[in-house]
Amino acid sequence: HLNAWSQYELMPLIEHRLVQHVATVNDQQGMRDLVERSLQDSRQKLMALQTQIWNETLVARMVRECTACLHQMDEIADLPMQMNVRFTDDDGDSDESSLSAQHAAASQYVAKLFQPLKRWLLFVNEHGLEYITVHDKNRLIWNVLNALCTAYWTRLQAVRERLSAIRKMMEKRSSKKRKSKGGGASAKRVSNAEKAEQQLVIDIRTFVQQIRGFVNGLQRDEKLHTEKLNQEQENECV
Repeated sequence: HLNAWSQYELMPLIEHRLVQHVATVNDQQGMRDLVERSLQDSRQKLMALQTQIWNETLVARMVRECTACLHQMDEIADLPMQMNVRFTDDDGDSDESSLSAQHAAASQYVAKLFQPLKRWLLFVNEHGLEYITVHDKNRLIWNVLNALCTAYWTRLQAVRERLSAIRKMMEKRSSKKRKSKGGGASAKRVSNAEKAEQQLVIDIRTFVQQIRGFVNGLQRDEKLHTEKLNQEQENECV
């Protein structure tokens, strides 16, 4: 905000009070150039600071807020063991309905991943921060989305590996129980581990849909901005 103020408000203020009211008509342009040069170094430092804040501080903080809920993915990996303890019957098979209610929709953490970014965009739109260019805003969104995707896929890989290990352990345990009871091969049933994996698939699809929505919005904004610039150039030529 300070950088935009120095560029769009401070310079006109100085020009109005100092150049127009002090300098003669012949000296006004020279006075403008002198003031511009005296402010140039400070404005360059502000620009560098703004770039640092945008690329490091703001992006890092937003990514940290977005990924704060990723630990909830671990609960999906823990779910098969919890359900197995709570719903195992005398035959050692899990209740088929134990995880059915969990699959109706994506997990709550998926929507939470994007809430900080949506709040920031809403803040920018509501406060009319015109000095934030389309290019700067889109670059920030791209950086946040890239970091968010990296964190999500990394956590997802760890959760899937954990689920795979739990699934093998549960299958081995179930096989031992059937052998100890002298039972033959039972009908194929969907295990709690498989249901948890299905929940992950639903979450992945919802996550990808959210990312596509942001990407489509970025592409639309870039297109409209380019068309606007081209139109302004055509008007200047006319």
